[in-house]
Parts: sequence; structure tokens; C-alpha cells
Amino acid sequence: MAQEEKKGLANLLSESFTLFVGHIHKFLTISLLVYTPLSIVYVALFSDVNMQAIVQSRGANLPEYFFLRLGIYFLFGIFSAIFYQLVIIKAIQSVDRREEKGIDVLVKEAVPSTGGFFKLTILILFKIFLWTLLFIIPGIVFSVFYALANMAYVVDGQKGKSALILSKRLVEPNFFKFVGYSLVVMLLTIPFSWMSYLVIGGLLGTKANSAGLLPTLGEALINLFTVILSGFSMTVFYFLYKEFKKISGAVI
Repeated sequence: MAQEEKKGLANLLSESFTLFVGHIHKFLTISLLVYTPLSIVYVALFSDVNMQAIVQSRGANLPEYFFLRLGIYFLFGIFSAIFYQLVIIKAIQSVDRREEKGIDVLVKEAVPSTGGFFKLTILILFKIFLWTLLFIIPGIVFSVFYALANMAYVVDGQKGKSALILSKRLVEPNFFKFVGYSLVVMLLTIPFSWMSYLVIGGLLGTKANSAGLLPTLGEALINLFTVILSGFSMTVFYFLYKEFKKISGAVI
């Protein structure tokens, strides 16, 4: 047990990289499965939008029904993000446990949990909002405390306040460790995001400077690459969640 407690960031990154890259085909398929419908919606709604022109005109030349389009995309995006988290965490857990679950099985398991996960997301945002009303610092602190609530929900079936309580119980005594690890993961993934922006944006263009089908597709591909990178980040937090449970001796 003492040896397990000394597991550091390098070990967690190594485990995460081995698992994620070793099953990249599964995680890539899940990303495409969840994100492709969102990309189609994005292309359909914004292929005629030139963001640079909108900014330069200070919003005077808004395309027809622009805010309605934003609202539709926002709602579709929230659902896609929630469903992606559910499926990808279930996939990470099944691979870690050496369970031979197909993507169809993972999706079927995720569907009934979508409503509960959405309620948990709303509860987290509401709690953080209330703490932020007191002062900005408590809002930031509690957003960190609740950062593993999604893992508690998917991995251990903790719902609502139980997921928040477990997340806070695990993160609070490891607060600075969690923040430090999170920053390292962010710093590792940002260069790859920028690389995708430079390469794909350079080839197809982006919505920041032009309208049309190719820039819209380019933006969608950049976002897809970001989604795939987020899968790796969630893999790291999955192993961090397991590690914090071992350290705390939490029995679920």
C-alpha cells in the first residue's frame, strides 16, 4: 500500500498514455460517433457565417436567425458533451478492468444515465454559482472540489449530492496536488490543440476569417481533435480518481 500511495504524476501519465494509445481506435470511434452529429449541425447552422466580418461590424451584420442558431447549437453541444463524457469514462473503465465491451454496449449503458448526469451537471453549476455569489475565490475552490463528481457518478454510481460529497472528500486533502496535476495536463494538451489549429486551419481556413463550407469543416475538425484530446485528459483524471480513493481508503 505504501508503494501505491507514492504513485506520482509520471506514473499516472504513463498509465493513461498506455491505456489511451493502446485503445485509440475505440476512443477515436466514440469521439466520431458522438461528435459527428454535432459537426453536421455546426456546418448546417454556420457555413454562411463570417465571424471576422461580424466582429468588425460590431454585430451590425448578423446573419439571419444568428442567435437562434447559437441557441440550437449550444443545447446540442451540451447534450453531446454530457453523452461523450458518459461513454468515454465507461470505455476507460471497461478497458482498465479488461472487460471486452463493444461500443454499442457502452452506448446502451450510457443512455439511461444521461438524465441523471445532466442533473448532476446542473447541480454542480448551481452550487458553484452560489459559492461565487459569496466571493470569487470560494467559487473557484468548490469548482475544484467537485471536479471528480463525474467520475464518482460513472465509475461508482454516486448520484446527485452523493457524487459531490465523494468528490470533495477525495479532492480536499489533495487540493494542491490535484490543481498541479490539472495544470500539467492542460499544458501538455494545449500545444497539440494549437498544432491542429495551425495545420487544419492553414489547409481549410477557419470561421475566424472567412465563411463557406471548407472553413466550417476546418473548424469542425479542429473541434474534433480537441474532443479526442479531452478523452486523454479524462483518462488521466480517471486514474487520479482511483489513486485518491486508494489514498483515502474510501470504500464505495
